[in-house]
Amino acid sequence: MKTYKGMEYITLEEMKDYGYYGDGFIYPITQKQALTLWNKDIGGVLRLYPDGTEAQVDDRNEITDEYDYEVMFGCEACVDETFEEFLEWLFKKTTK
Repeated sequence: MKTYKGMEYITLEEMKDYGYYGDGFIYPITQKQALTLWNKDIGGVLRLYPDGTEAQVDDRNEITDEYDYEVMFGCEACVDETFEEFLEWLFKKTTK
């Protein structure tokens, strides 16, 4: 993990190493960030899987439950949003 303005974030390389490549419109987020976005009722939180698939998070427990395997979360981004722009948006939404 790296930091952006003191906020930990998952890099695109870490997401790809996990096995999720996505379509370029989904960026990785931490479990804590996923929970914060969920609690603020900001949509687009996804569970990412190492086989390259994803699923919409429909219940808070999907974020908070403990699993016997590594879980990664993602968030849908705007089509023309760069990863750096996404990090700034994420910083504003999850650190205030």
